[in-house]
Amino acid sequence: MPDIWGLLAIVTKFLLYLGVLTAAGTVFTALLFRLSHYRGLCLTFSGIGLLAAIAAFLLRGANLTGDASGMTDPEMLGLLWGTPVGTALLHRITGLGLLVIGLYAGRIGLWVSAVGGLIAIWSFTHIGHVAGREASLLELTLILHLIVASFWIGILTPLKRLASSPKTWSDAAGLGHKFGLLATVMVPLLIAAGGYMGYELVGSVNTLISMGYGQALILKVVLI
Repeated sequence: MPDIWGLLAIVTKFLLYLGVLTAAGTVFTALLFRLSHYRGLCLTFSGIGLLAAIAAFLLRGANLTGDASGMTDPEMLGLLWGTPVGTALLHRITGLGLLVIGLYAGRIGLWVSAVGGLIAIWSFTHIGHVAGREASLLELTLILHLIVASFWIGILTPLKRLASSPKTWSDAAGLGHKFGLLATVMVPLLIAAGGYMGYELVGSVNTLISMGYGQALILKVVLI
Protein backbone atom coordinates (compact mmCIF):
# COMPACT_ATOMS: atom_id res chain seq x y z
CA MET A 1 0.00 0.00 0.00
CA PRO A 2 1.56 3.36 -1.01
CA ASP A 3 2.15 5.95 1.72
CA ILE A 4 0.54 9.39 1.61
CA TRP A 5 3.26 10.73 -0.71
CA GLY A 6 2.85 7.80 -3.06
CA LEU A 7 -0.92 8.29 -3.17
CA LEU A 8 -0.53 12.00 -3.85
CA ALA A 9 1.96 11.19 -6.60
CA ILE A 10 -0.63 8.90 -8.25
CA VAL A 11 -3.30 11.63 -8.10
CA THR A 12 -1.00 14.31 -9.53
CA LYS A 13 0.16 11.97 -12.29
CA PHE A 14 -3.45 11.33 -13.28
CA LEU A 15 -4.20 15.07 -13.28
CA LEU A 16 -1.03 15.74 -15.26
CA TYR A 17 -1.97 13.31 -18.01
CA LEU A 18 -5.56 14.58 -17.98
CA GLY A 19 -4.49 18.21 -18.24
CA VAL A 20 -1.80 17.79 -20.89
CA LEU A 21 -3.66 15.33 -23.11
CA THR A 22 -6.97 17.20 -22.96
CA ALA A 23 -5.41 20.62 -23.66
CA ALA A 24 -3.17 19.31 -26.43
CA GLY A 25 -5.86 17.06 -27.90
CA THR A 26 -8.38 19.89 -28.03
CA VAL A 27 -5.88 22.02 -29.95
CA PHE A 28 -5.02 19.16 -32.33
CA THR A 29 -8.67 18.46 -33.11
CA ALA A 30 -9.50 22.17 -33.48
CA LEU A 31 -6.64 22.52 -35.96
CA LEU A 32 -7.44 19.36 -37.93
CA PHE A 33 -11.22 19.76 -38.07
CA ARG A 34 -11.35 23.60 -38.03
CA LEU A 35 -13.35 23.77 -34.82
CA SER A 36 -14.18 26.84 -32.74
CA HIS A 37 -15.03 27.58 -29.09
CA TYR A 38 -12.05 25.69 -27.72
CA ARG A 39 -10.17 28.40 -25.81
CA GLY A 40 -11.92 28.02 -22.45
CA LEU A 41 -11.45 24.28 -22.36
CA CYS A 42 -7.78 24.56 -23.32
CA LEU A 43 -7.13 27.21 -20.66
CA THR A 44 -8.81 25.12 -17.97
CA PHE A 45 -6.90 21.94 -18.70
CA SER A 46 -3.62 23.75 -19.36
CA GLY A 47 -3.98 25.18 -15.86
CA ILE A 48 -4.68 21.72 -14.44
CA GLY A 49 -1.63 20.37 -16.27
CA LEU A 50 0.65 23.16 -15.06
CA LEU A 51 -0.45 22.85 -11.44
CA ALA A 52 -0.13 19.07 -11.56
CA ALA A 53 3.35 19.31 -13.15
CA ILE A 54 4.57 21.66 -10.39
CA ALA A 55 2.93 19.55 -7.68
CA ALA A 56 4.49 16.36 -9.09
CA PHE A 57 7.92 18.02 -9.00
CA LEU A 58 7.49 19.17 -5.39
CA LEU A 59 6.20 15.75 -4.34
CA ARG A 60 9.41 14.22 -5.68
CA GLY A 61 11.22 16.27 -3.06
CA ALA A 62 8.84 15.05 -0.37
CA ASN A 63 9.36 11.44 -1.48
CA LEU A 64 13.12 11.85 -1.18
CA THR A 65 13.02 13.34 2.32
CA GLY A 66 10.02 11.37 3.56
CA ASP A 67 8.15 14.45 4.77
CA ALA A 68 6.67 17.72 3.57
CA SER A 69 9.91 19.65 4.13
CA GLY A 70 11.26 18.23 0.86
CA MET A 71 8.65 20.22 -1.05
CA THR A 72 10.18 23.52 0.01
CA ASP A 73 13.83 22.58 0.61
CA PRO A 74 15.85 24.74 -1.86
CA GLU A 75 18.81 22.37 -1.82
CA MET A 76 16.69 19.29 -2.51
CA LEU A 77 14.66 21.01 -5.23
CA GLY A 78 17.85 22.37 -6.77
CA LEU A 79 19.24 18.84 -7.01
CA LEU A 80 15.99 17.65 -8.57
CA TRP A 81 16.05 20.49 -11.11
CA GLY A 82 19.32 19.14 -12.49
CA THR A 83 17.80 15.68 -13.11
CA PRO A 84 15.39 14.44 -15.82
CA VAL A 85 12.57 15.32 -13.40
CA GLY A 86 13.54 18.99 -13.69
CA THR A 87 13.93 18.71 -17.46
CA ALA A 88 10.44 17.24 -17.74
CA LEU A 89 9.01 20.08 -15.64
CA LEU A 90 10.77 22.68 -17.81
CA HIS A 91 9.33 21.16 -20.99
CA ARG A 92 5.85 20.98 -19.46
CA ILE A 93 5.92 24.62 -18.40
CA THR A 94 7.32 25.67 -21.79
CA GLY A 95 4.90 23.53 -23.78
CA LEU A 96 1.75 24.47 -21.88
CA GLY A 97 2.88 28.09 -21.79
CA LEU A 98 3.20 28.15 -25.58
CA LEU A 99 -0.16 26.42 -25.87
CA VAL A 100 -1.83 29.18 -23.83
CA ILE A 101 -0.02 31.99 -25.69
CA GLY A 102 -1.13 30.54 -29.01
CA LEU A 103 -4.77 30.67 -27.94
CA TYR A 104 -4.63 34.46 -28.16
CA ALA A 105 -2.84 34.69 -31.52
CA GLY A 106 -5.72 33.90 -33.89
CA ARG A 107 -5.80 31.00 -36.32
CA ILE A 108 -2.02 31.03 -36.77
CA GLY A 109 -1.79 30.79 -33.00
CA LEU A 110 -3.30 27.31 -33.21
CA TRP A 111 -0.05 26.13 -34.79
CA VAL A 112 1.87 27.70 -31.89
CA SER A 113 -0.47 25.96 -29.46
CA ALA A 114 -0.03 22.66 -31.32
CA VAL A 115 3.77 22.95 -31.03
CA GLY A 116 3.34 23.68 -27.34
CA GLY A 117 1.15 20.61 -26.98
CA LEU A 118 3.78 18.45 -28.67
CA ILE A 119 6.50 19.79 -26.35
CA ALA A 120 4.33 19.05 -23.31
CA ILE A 121 3.68 15.51 -24.57
CA TRP A 122 7.38 15.03 -25.33
CA SER A 123 8.12 15.72 -21.64
CA PHE A 124 6.75 12.28 -20.76
CA THR A 125 9.76 10.64 -22.43
CA HIS A 126 12.13 12.14 -19.84
CA ILE A 127 10.79 10.19 -16.87
CA GLY A 128 8.86 6.95 -16.56
CA HIS A 129 9.17 3.56 -18.23
CA VAL A 130 11.03 4.61 -21.38
CA ALA A 131 13.38 7.14 -19.79
CA GLY A 132 17.07 6.26 -19.83
CA ARG A 133 16.73 3.40 -22.30
CA GLU A 134 18.41 5.33 -25.14
CA ALA A 135 15.93 3.87 -27.59
CA SER A 136 14.71 6.54 -29.99
CA LEU A 137 12.09 4.25 -31.51
CA LEU A 138 10.62 3.54 -28.09
CA GLU A 139 10.43 7.27 -27.32
CA LEU A 140 8.80 8.01 -30.68
CA THR A 141 6.32 5.20 -30.06
CA LEU A 142 5.39 6.66 -26.68
CA ILE A 143 4.91 10.12 -28.23
CA LEU A 144 2.74 8.64 -30.99
CA HIS A 145 0.75 6.69 -28.41
CA LEU A 146 0.06 9.84 -26.38
CA ILE A 147 -0.78 11.97 -29.43
CA VAL A 148 -3.35 9.43 -30.58
CA ALA A 149 -4.80 9.28 -27.06
CA SER A 150 -4.97 13.08 -26.94
CA PHE A 151 -6.97 13.15 -30.19
CA TRP A 152 -9.39 10.67 -28.70
CA ILE A 153 -9.86 12.83 -25.59
CA GLY A 154 -9.85 16.13 -27.45
CA ILE A 155 -12.76 15.25 -29.73
CA LEU A 156 -15.18 14.44 -26.88
CA THR A 157 -16.15 17.97 -25.82
CA PRO A 158 -16.65 19.35 -29.37
CA LEU A 159 -18.84 16.36 -30.21
CA LYS A 160 -20.85 16.79 -27.01
CA ARG A 161 -21.32 20.51 -27.68
CA LEU A 162 -22.49 19.97 -31.27
CA ALA A 163 -24.76 17.09 -30.29
CA SER A 164 -26.47 19.10 -27.54
CA SER A 165 -28.65 21.16 -29.91
CA PRO A 166 -30.86 20.02 -32.81
CA LYS A 167 -29.52 22.98 -34.81
CA THR A 168 -26.03 21.45 -34.87
CA TRP A 169 -26.88 17.76 -35.09
CA SER A 170 -25.82 17.65 -38.73
CA ASP A 171 -22.47 19.22 -37.78
CA ALA A 172 -22.07 16.67 -34.99
CA ALA A 173 -22.80 13.85 -37.44
CA GLY A 174 -20.28 15.23 -39.92
CA LEU A 175 -17.59 15.61 -37.26
CA GLY A 176 -18.31 12.15 -35.89
CA HIS A 177 -18.01 10.67 -39.37
CA LYS A 178 -14.68 12.42 -40.02
CA PHE A 179 -13.32 11.32 -36.67
CA GLY A 180 -14.59 7.79 -37.26
CA LEU A 181 -12.57 7.61 -40.47
CA LEU A 182 -9.51 8.86 -38.59
CA ALA A 183 -10.16 6.35 -35.80
CA THR A 184 -9.88 3.45 -38.24
CA VAL A 185 -6.21 4.37 -38.46
CA MET A 186 -5.71 5.61 -34.89
CA VAL A 187 -7.07 2.59 -33.04
CA PRO A 188 -4.70 0.09 -34.72
CA LEU A 189 -1.84 2.55 -34.11
CA LEU A 190 -2.82 2.88 -30.46
CA ILE A 191 -2.93 -0.89 -29.97
CA ALA A 192 0.26 -1.52 -31.95
CA ALA A 193 2.17 1.20 -30.08
CA GLY A 194 1.00 -0.09 -26.70
CA GLY A 195 1.86 -3.67 -27.60
CA TYR A 196 5.32 -2.73 -28.88
CA MET A 197 6.13 -0.68 -25.79
CA GLY A 198 4.91 -3.44 -23.50
CA TYR A 199 7.05 -6.01 -25.27
CA GLU A 200 10.14 -3.78 -25.23
CA LEU A 201 9.74 -2.92 -21.56
CA VAL A 202 9.40 -6.50 -20.29
CA GLY A 203 11.63 -8.23 -22.84
CA SER A 204 9.57 -11.23 -23.95
CA VAL A 205 6.05 -12.40 -24.71
CA ASN A 206 6.09 -14.93 -21.83
CA THR A 207 7.08 -12.23 -19.34
CA LEU A 208 4.47 -9.89 -20.76
CA ILE A 209 1.79 -12.52 -20.09
CA SER A 210 3.01 -13.52 -16.62
CA MET A 211 3.78 -10.08 -15.12
CA GLY A 212 1.13 -7.87 -13.54
CA TYR A 213 2.23 -4.98 -15.76
CA GLY A 214 1.80 -7.08 -18.89
CA GLN A 215 -1.55 -8.45 -17.78
CA ALA A 216 -2.84 -4.93 -17.09
CA LEU A 217 -1.64 -3.85 -20.54
CA ILE A 218 -3.35 -6.81 -22.23
CA LEU A 219 -6.59 -6.02 -20.37
CA LYS A 220 -6.38 -2.38 -21.53
CA VAL A 221 -5.86 -3.45 -25.13
CA VAL A 222 -8.84 -5.83 -24.93
CA LEU A 223 -11.04 -3.04 -23.54
CA ILE A 224 -9.94 -0.68 -26.34
